[in-house]
Amino acid sequence: MTPYNRDSDPGIVAGSNGWFYSVILSFDEFSEANGLFVPFSLDSGETWAAWLEGVDTPFGTFEDKELMAIDLTGGSTDGNLYIAWTRFGDTTGIFLVAAPAGGGFNPPVPVSDRGSVQWPTPVVGTDGRVVVAWNSFLNDAIMCDVSTDAGATWGTDHVVANVAFGSAGINGGITVFAFPALASDVTGGPYDGRLYCAFSDIAADGNLDLYMTISNDGGATWSPRQRLNDDPLGNNIDQFHPWTSVNADGVVTVAWYDRRLDPFNLNFDLYVAHSFDGGQTWTPNQRVSDVSSSPFDAALINGRPQPIPPIDPDIPLEIQSPNAGLIGEYIGLATSDRRATMVFTDTRNGNQDVYAANMPLRLFPPKLTSPADGLISNDPNVTFTWADWSIYDQNLTYALEYSADGLISNDPNVCDWRHAPRRSHGA
Repeated sequence: MTPYNRDSDPGIVAGSNGWFYSVILSFDEFSEANGLFVPFSLDSGETWAAWLEGVDTPFGTFEDKELMAIDLTGGSTDGNLYIAWTRFGDTTGIFLVAAPAGGGFNPPVPVSDRGSVQWPTPVVGTDGRVVVAWNSFLNDAIMCDVSTDAGATWGTDHVVANVAFGSAGINGGITVFAFPALASDVTGGPYDGRLYCAFSDIAADGNLDLYMTISNDGGATWSPRQRLNDDPLGNNIDQFHPWTSVNADGVVTVAWYDRRLDPFNLNFDLYVAHSFDGGQTWTPNQRVSDVSSSPFDAALINGRPQPIPPIDPDIPLEIQSPNAGLIGEYIGLATSDRRATMVFTDTRNGNQDVYAANMPLRLFPPKLTSPADGLISNDPNVTFTWADWSIYDQNLTYALEYSADGLISNDPNVCDWRHAPRRSHGA
């Protein structure tokens, strides 16, 4: 579908109109030609009949590490597409192209003020602003910049978080970057406009922990980091490759790879945590994968998994196990008002396979919608209605306690309704 013979590094977004867009790095293995192209689907991903050109480069530079964001704000820029990527060449920098809703992409514009950068992630804020964050090797930091005119011009780079490493090869030869897993709240709810950035950094024990920082002013300033993984401090376990999503109710979800089940810090699983209060507190970390993966099972040779080789401390791990070097590199995460869907690399079959997992995303307990809280009525026929959460649990139980003397009774006057999510009852 794309113009060159090799495709890689896909990213995908969906618009409020139901159209799907995928950004793909396409390149010619026999020349310098490469570019970023956007196939799109008008039928929820069933067919992909055409593509848009983001940028096409015949020679001189290589366009890489691209990700895409779409405006879902419902405002004048709703539907705009933005691709941020790293342009590798004489002067490496972060660039962006923008496509107004219904149109093609504008010429690329530079975003970062300085070079030695990689791993940009774009999001659209609640007021239509475009925020791009990336890893700066020169600054030893995750940086970001903001555009308030649909990606046409950019301001001064801001520090999101100082980090102790830019990239590293961790046990098993997995290459890990301190990339920003950025997400924005555009829900119109109590945390509307808030930006969330998850990232890995070296902890006191020399291994990677997972952290979160938050911006309440559109990316200008960021909060002190908070640790997201809840395993014991100093246990020499790595957490890496996070991704972040905010659903339509403002629930923040972070998923990542985690090695806490292996005391040798080699095999990894997918874990997840949620915040229902704008990132102030987080649910206990939950394992998603049901089988741990080994980085040494990242490739088959002659159809057979390879045994774990001896480790030479004088040779970089990513060289000793090169097939694990880019395992997944990043994962996928999307959340709705009903569920969280995670896509990740798994090696349980002795090679890299793509797996997906869905989990219910419980928001609140079933909530009484009428009568209003505190209402006093002498009418013996009162109608009660409540929110339907049966999508999450088919065994919901609703109980009503009432009393003729104003005191809630605990025994005889209790109505117990089971499996009744869409009905109202009188008492």
